[in-house]
Amino acid sequence: MSETSSLPGGFQVQGYFIPAVGLGTFQGENGNSLVKETVIAALRQGYRHIDTAAAYGNEKEVGDAIKDSGVARNEIFVTTKLAQTWHDPEHVEEALDRSLRDLKLDYAHQPLGGRPVAVVNPNADRSGPLQDSTIQSIAIQYEKSPAQILLSWAVQRGTSVVPKTVQASRLEENKQLSRLDDTVMNTINQLAETNGQIRFLDPRNHIGFDIFDESEDQPTE
Repeated sequence: MSETSSLPGGFQVQGYFIPAVGLGTFQGENGNSLVKETVIAALRQGYRHIDTAAAYGNEKEVGDAIKDSGVARNEIFVTTKLAQTWHDPEHVEEALDRSLRDLKLDYAHQPLGGRPVAVVNPNADRSGPLQDSTIQSIAIQYEKSPAQILLSWAVQRGTSVVPKTVQASRLEENKQLSRLDDTVMNTINQLAETNGQIRFLDPRNHIGFDIFDESEDQPTE
Protein backbone atom coordinates (compact mmCIF):
# COMPACT_ATOMS: atom_id res chain seq x y z
CA MET A 1 0.00 0.00 0.00
CA SER A 2 1.12 3.57 -0.65
CA GLU A 3 2.65 5.41 2.28
CA THR A 4 2.46 8.99 3.51
CA SER A 5 4.51 10.27 0.56
CA SER A 6 1.44 9.85 -1.65
CA LEU A 7 -0.68 11.95 0.70
CA PRO A 8 -0.34 15.73 0.96
CA GLY A 9 2.32 16.81 3.42
CA GLY A 10 0.29 19.87 4.26
CA PHE A 11 -2.19 22.43 2.99
CA GLN A 12 -1.93 26.01 1.82
CA VAL A 13 -4.45 28.13 3.73
CA GLN A 14 -4.54 31.92 3.27
CA GLY A 15 -0.88 32.01 2.35
CA TYR A 16 0.33 29.69 5.12
CA PHE A 17 1.47 26.09 4.85
CA ILE A 18 -0.16 23.94 7.54
CA PRO A 19 1.50 20.52 8.01
CA ALA A 20 -0.99 17.71 7.49
CA VAL A 21 -0.06 15.75 10.63
CA GLY A 22 0.60 17.54 13.89
CA LEU A 23 0.67 16.75 17.60
CA GLY A 24 -2.30 17.52 19.80
CA THR A 25 -1.65 18.28 23.47
CA PHE A 26 -5.18 18.33 24.92
CA GLN A 27 -5.53 16.75 28.37
CA GLY A 28 -1.93 15.71 28.76
CA GLU A 29 -1.62 12.79 31.13
CA ASN A 30 -0.50 13.28 34.73
CA GLY A 31 -1.34 16.97 34.88
CA ASN A 32 0.54 17.83 31.69
CA SER A 33 3.79 16.55 33.20
CA LEU A 34 4.63 14.64 30.02
CA VAL A 35 3.70 17.37 27.55
CA LYS A 36 7.12 19.03 27.36
CA GLU A 37 9.10 15.84 26.74
CA THR A 38 6.49 14.61 24.26
CA VAL A 39 6.58 17.83 22.23
CA ILE A 40 10.40 17.74 22.19
CA ALA A 41 10.31 14.12 21.01
CA ALA A 42 7.74 14.94 18.33
CA LEU A 43 9.73 17.87 16.97
CA ARG A 44 12.89 15.78 16.87
CA GLN A 45 10.97 13.08 14.97
CA GLY A 46 9.99 15.56 12.30
CA TYR A 47 6.66 16.95 13.50
CA ARG A 48 6.26 20.59 12.55
CA HIS A 49 2.73 21.31 13.74
CA ILE A 50 1.92 21.60 17.47
CA ASP A 51 -1.61 22.22 18.72
CA THR A 52 -2.31 23.70 22.16
CA ALA A 53 -4.77 26.10 23.82
CA ALA A 54 -5.05 28.38 26.81
CA ALA A 55 -7.67 26.06 28.32
CA TYR A 56 -5.34 23.06 28.08
CA GLY A 57 -3.14 24.61 30.76
CA ASN A 58 0.07 23.58 29.00
CA GLU A 59 1.13 26.50 26.83
CA LYS A 60 4.17 27.05 29.07
CA GLU A 61 5.25 23.42 28.67
CA VAL A 62 4.78 23.63 24.90
CA GLY A 63 6.80 26.84 24.76
CA ASP A 64 9.62 25.35 26.81
CA ALA A 65 9.67 22.32 24.53
CA ILE A 66 9.91 24.41 21.38
CA LYS A 67 12.78 26.38 22.93
CA ASP A 68 14.65 23.26 24.04
CA SER A 69 14.00 21.15 20.94
CA GLY A 70 16.73 22.66 18.80
CA VAL A 71 14.27 23.12 15.94
CA ALA A 72 14.15 26.60 14.43
CA ARG A 73 11.02 28.52 15.36
CA ASN A 74 10.26 29.41 11.76
CA GLU A 75 9.96 25.73 10.91
CA ILE A 76 7.13 25.10 13.40
CA PHE A 77 3.44 25.80 12.85
CA VAL A 78 1.84 26.54 16.23
CA THR A 79 -1.89 26.52 16.82
CA THR A 80 -3.34 27.87 20.05
CA LYS A 81 -6.88 28.85 21.03
CA LEU A 82 -8.50 31.56 23.05
CA ALA A 83 -10.24 30.44 26.20
CA GLN A 84 -14.04 30.29 26.12
CA THR A 85 -14.22 33.43 28.26
CA TRP A 86 -12.06 35.62 25.99
CA HIS A 87 -14.13 35.80 22.82
CA ASP A 88 -15.34 39.39 23.07
CA PRO A 89 -13.43 41.57 20.57
CA GLU A 90 -12.02 43.79 23.32
CA HIS A 91 -10.51 40.74 25.07
CA VAL A 92 -8.89 39.04 22.09
CA GLU A 93 -5.64 41.01 22.03
CA GLU A 94 -5.00 40.54 25.75
CA ALA A 95 -5.81 36.83 25.50
CA LEU A 96 -3.41 36.36 22.62
CA ASP A 97 -0.71 38.33 24.46
CA ARG A 98 -1.11 35.97 27.43
CA SER A 99 -0.82 32.91 25.24
CA LEU A 100 2.26 34.24 23.46
CA ARG A 101 3.86 35.10 26.79
CA ASP A 102 3.24 31.57 28.11
CA LEU A 103 4.44 30.05 24.85
CA LYS A 104 7.49 32.34 24.87
CA LEU A 105 6.80 33.11 21.21
CA ASP A 106 6.49 36.29 19.20
CA TYR A 107 3.65 34.88 17.12
CA ALA A 108 1.36 31.90 16.64
CA HIS A 109 0.29 30.94 13.16
CA GLN A 110 -3.29 30.06 13.97
CA PRO A 111 -4.86 31.57 17.10
CA LEU A 112 -8.38 30.18 17.22
CA GLY A 113 -11.48 30.77 19.29
CA GLY A 114 -12.47 27.61 21.13
CA ARG A 115 -16.27 27.34 21.16
CA PRO A 116 -17.17 23.64 21.09
CA VAL A 117 -20.61 22.29 20.20
CA ALA A 118 -22.85 21.81 23.19
CA VAL A 119 -24.24 18.40 22.22
CA VAL A 120 -21.82 15.84 23.60
CA ASN A 121 -22.13 12.12 22.86
CA PRO A 122 -25.92 11.75 22.67
CA ASN A 123 -25.40 8.02 21.97
CA ALA A 124 -23.19 7.03 24.89
CA ASP A 125 -23.99 3.36 24.40
CA ARG A 126 -22.28 3.29 21.01
CA SER A 127 -18.64 2.49 20.43
CA GLY A 128 -16.29 4.93 18.75
CA PRO A 129 -14.94 4.73 15.19
CA LEU A 130 -11.78 2.92 16.32
CA GLN A 131 -14.01 -0.03 17.31
CA ASP A 132 -16.16 0.11 14.17
CA SER A 133 -16.06 -3.23 12.37
CA THR A 134 -15.82 -1.56 8.96
CA ILE A 135 -12.80 0.51 10.03
CA GLN A 136 -11.18 -2.55 11.55
CA SER A 137 -11.66 -4.53 8.33
CA ILE A 138 -10.11 -1.73 6.29
CA ALA A 139 -7.20 -1.60 8.74
CA ILE A 140 -6.53 -5.30 8.18
CA GLN A 141 -6.68 -4.78 4.41
CA TYR A 142 -4.08 -2.00 4.55
CA GLU A 143 -2.02 -3.58 7.35
CA LYS A 144 -2.54 -0.47 9.44
CA SER A 145 -4.15 0.31 12.78
CA PRO A 146 -7.72 1.66 12.84
CA ALA A 147 -6.28 4.98 14.02
CA GLN A 148 -3.96 5.15 11.01
CA ILE A 149 -6.89 4.48 8.67
CA LEU A 150 -8.95 7.29 10.18
CA LEU A 151 -6.01 9.71 10.09
CA SER A 152 -5.32 8.72 6.48
CA TRP A 153 -8.95 9.35 5.58
CA ALA A 154 -8.89 12.79 7.20
CA VAL A 155 -5.66 13.89 5.50
CA GLN A 156 -6.75 12.53 2.14
CA ARG A 157 -9.97 14.55 2.32
CA GLY A 158 -7.94 17.71 2.97
CA THR A 159 -8.03 17.98 6.76
CA SER A 160 -5.02 18.66 8.95
CA VAL A 161 -4.99 16.26 11.92
CA VAL A 162 -3.48 16.68 15.40
CA PRO A 163 -3.72 13.30 17.19
CA LYS A 164 -2.53 13.38 20.77
CA THR A 165 -0.25 10.85 22.42
CA VAL A 166 2.61 10.65 24.90
CA GLN A 167 3.87 7.32 23.58
CA ALA A 168 6.96 7.34 21.37
CA SER A 169 5.67 4.45 19.27
CA ARG A 170 2.42 6.27 18.56
CA LEU A 171 4.28 9.43 17.55
CA GLU A 172 5.89 7.44 14.77
CA GLU A 173 2.79 5.39 13.93
CA ASN A 174 0.64 8.48 13.49
CA LYS A 175 2.92 9.67 10.69
CA GLN A 176 2.85 6.37 8.80
CA LEU A 177 -0.33 6.87 6.79
CA SER A 178 -1.60 5.42 3.51
CA ARG A 179 -3.53 6.72 0.53
CA LEU A 180 -6.88 4.94 0.47
CA ASP A 181 -8.75 3.72 -2.58
CA ASP A 182 -11.71 5.83 -3.68
CA THR A 183 -14.12 3.04 -2.75
CA VAL A 184 -12.66 2.91 0.76
CA MET A 185 -12.91 6.70 1.10
CA ASN A 186 -16.56 6.53 0.08
CA THR A 187 -17.22 3.72 2.55
CA ILE A 188 -15.79 5.76 5.41
CA ASN A 189 -17.63 8.89 4.25
CA GLN A 190 -20.90 7.00 4.46
CA LEU A 191 -20.34 5.81 8.03
CA ALA A 192 -21.49 9.13 9.51
CA GLU A 193 -24.58 9.08 7.32
CA THR A 194 -25.35 5.48 8.26
CA ASN A 195 -24.50 5.59 11.96
CA GLY A 196 -25.13 9.26 12.72
CA GLN A 197 -22.60 11.79 13.94
CA ILE A 198 -21.35 11.49 17.53
CA ARG A 199 -19.11 13.69 19.65
CA PHE A 200 -17.09 11.53 22.04
CA LEU A 201 -15.00 14.24 23.66
CA ASP A 202 -16.59 16.02 26.64
CA PRO A 203 -14.32 18.88 27.76
CA ARG A 204 -16.97 20.74 29.72
CA ASN A 205 -15.32 20.42 33.14
CA HIS A 206 -11.68 20.19 32.06
CA ILE A 207 -10.83 23.69 33.34
CA GLY A 208 -12.98 23.63 36.45
CA PHE A 209 -16.33 24.86 35.13
CA ASP A 210 -18.90 24.09 32.47
CA ILE A 211 -17.54 25.73 29.30
CA PHE A 212 -20.91 25.19 27.59
CA ASP A 213 -22.77 27.35 30.11
CA GLU A 214 -23.49 30.63 28.32
CA SER A 215 -25.95 31.87 30.95
CA GLU A 216 -23.38 33.24 33.39
CA ASP A 217 -19.97 34.85 33.09
CA GLN A 218 -17.18 32.42 33.86
CA PRO A 219 -13.82 33.22 35.48
CA THR A 220 -11.06 34.55 33.25
CA GLU A 221 -8.13 33.79 35.54
